[in-house]
Amino acid sequence: VMLNIEMQKLTQVYEATKQFTISLNYDQSLAVTKTILKLSRTSEERPLNWSQFCQENQNHLKIIHKTLKLGLSECTEGALQLLACYYNSGAHLLQSNNFQYFQQKKAKTTQQSTDGGELFLLEKQGVQSWLNETEELVEFLLQDLLISSSNEAIRVSSCKLLKEMWHSADSQKKLSMLKSLGQSLQKSIGKSYHIRNLLDLISYCGQYVNWQVNDEGKKLKEFFMAVSYTHL
Repeated sequence: VMLNIEMQKLTQVYEATKQFTISLNYDQSLAVTKTILKLSRTSEERPLNWSQFCQENQNHLKIIHKTLKLGLSECTEGALQLLACYYNSGAHLLQSNNFQYFQQKKAKTTQQSTDGGELFLLEKQGVQSWLNETEELVEFLLQDLLISSSNEAIRVSSCKLLKEMWHSADSQKKLSMLKSLGQSLQKSIGKSYHIRNLLDLISYCGQYVNWQVNDEGKKLKEFFMAVSYTHL
């Protein structure tokens, strides 16, 4: 009930501002921020409820995506946490039903990491597939939030969301994400960007990549190493 009430408040502002295309006044900004923060706290306490709520009406998630570009710091951080929780909810679901599944999956991952023939290693995969709205925001998440934001909490939350997205991505999206990470790293050379979280994200994703399996993997690894050295 509470989730419905809060989403109704957010939807009212969303519609009143023509999908956030009209600048929000003070009261509207305050209402949106309070609603996002309440939803964020609820999603942390009851992630499965949040996932089920979003599955029933994915339009809620579309609105939350749009709040990321409103320029409201607390709102942005809360929205990032909501989306990260949504993409991680598949893991919560599997873990709550069968923890042994993870143990078996982990063993298979370790085994295939040495003799697998695919670029991306077998790993636990989130139940939620990427939404179009999230895919369209990858560059924004990397360039405007993860690297360029002066707010450390937003940079950390962006990194967390991108990690959860990695586990929910298919091979094609993972390859695209790796290339986007490389481009972001290259763009940050010689500029006063906050790249610690970007390097952390590259390292995190890299542990699930079988770099030596083919020429494409080798080239990607060489590129990341070459660009990374310029930041050391």
